[in-house]
Amino acid sequence: MILGRLTHRLLPLLFLFLLASDSLSKVETLATKKESVPGRSRVRVSDVFPELEQAERAFESKHYADVISICSRLLEQDNRNAQALYMRACAFLESGRKAEAFSDYVKAKQLDPFVVIKRAGVYERKGLNAAAVDEYTRGLKFDPPNMAYLMNRLTCYEFMGHHTDALKEIDKIIGLYPKNYLGYYVRGNLLLKDQKYEEALASYARTIKLLPLKNASFAYKARIKILLKLRRYKEVVDDYTKILESNPKDTDAYLGRAIAYGELGQYRNQLADCDKALSLDKKSISSYANKASAYLNLAAYKAAVDTCKTGLEIDATSVPLYAHLAKSYGKLERYSDAIEALTKAISFDKGDENTWLLFNNRGRMNYLLKNYSEALSDYDKALALSPQNVQILINRAVLYDDINAHQKALNDLNELTKQQEAKKNAGFSVYSLPFLPIWRETKTNESLV
Repeated sequence: MILGRLTHRLLPLLFLFLLASDSLSKVETLATKKESVPGRSRVRVSDVFPELEQAERAFESKHYADVISICSRLLEQDNRNAQALYMRACAFLESGRKAEAFSDYVKAKQLDPFVVIKRAGVYERKGLNAAAVDEYTRGLKFDPPNMAYLMNRLTCYEFMGHHTDALKEIDKIIGLYPKNYLGYYVRGNLLLKDQKYEEALASYARTIKLLPLKNASFAYKARIKILLKLRRYKEVVDDYTKILESNPKDTDAYLGRAIAYGELGQYRNQLADCDKALSLDKKSISSYANKASAYLNLAAYKAAVDTCKTGLEIDATSVPLYAHLAKSYGKLERYSDAIEALTKAISFDKGDENTWLLFNNRGRMNYLLKNYSEALSDYDKALALSPQNVQILINRAVLYDDINAHQKALNDLNELTKQQEAKKNAGFSVYSLPFLPIWRETKTNESLV
């Protein structure tokens, strides 16, 4: 429930802190953390501990004798005041009185194990991470191997944008705790931010090695995100298989593995995993969409139609299901039904980088029905969303050629030639379009080369 409230961009680091320190108060602090601001804070611990206001001012002015005197008076009134003990410990330490400093620190920690974290937390709530770093640094003078202090200081460095310091900190943590999986996991997150994918994968692999399989799914999922970026789908399948060994009821893992199988062209395995996911969650729209995709790739178009319709009974607004339904109808040459499905998809679509494809595909269906005006309108809308898109330009050029608008067809082909160099490495060439009569007749025209 606590983790569910954490929506900050450094959620993985905060989660790791919780595991490292078991400090619920710290989690609440970080849940409201703001971006750090430059300069030294004027917010003091006295904002939360008003009885320490004088001591705080004296400490900021480096009048450590005054801090000791004020805190001693407070402790005469209440010898269980952990904050007063900790402030006096810091003043003793700055004054070179180490024995007294460590004695006070031990007492403060016995009274309140989170005394340092609470003090730093005052600054962190205000987004004043530089001051929080100073507090954790003081705490580390008393307790150098304290993983909670180190991990929290690392988090502050990240909020401040001091990424290099954060990397140095995590290396220090790993040096102190070489058999603790947390350090390697955080290191993987930091390396991922730098797009050092192989090093991040190695760190996550080390995390996995240090954990029993049943507890390692989060590290496998972190690896999978990178492997997907790198299109290493075989390894994605392997990692999802490990997750499923530890939890055979993980619906998301079945679905994720199904998608990877699809990328590998293993469509029957994709179908099997979609069925397993649906056996665990009969309302999983993503599972229906991926199952339909597998059927399409297996040329089982009627089965794809049935799958889409079943899914749409659960969610009648699913754009992917309507898109797959339209493609299935297109393969079955039921072009009017495909247009109807695409029209519904467009009506429910919220707009993203793939919206152009819906208009392009509907344009193609209208073209096949010789609804040239509607087809041209759809291609124009698609190009407005994805200018210079090769696929749309080819489709529109074909349409223009069919309706004898040869100059407009040539204009689209000219646009294609401008992109020739950019597309050459992908194997595209306008010279590979022999189905365009207008192109065959004019391919030696100077304006086209």
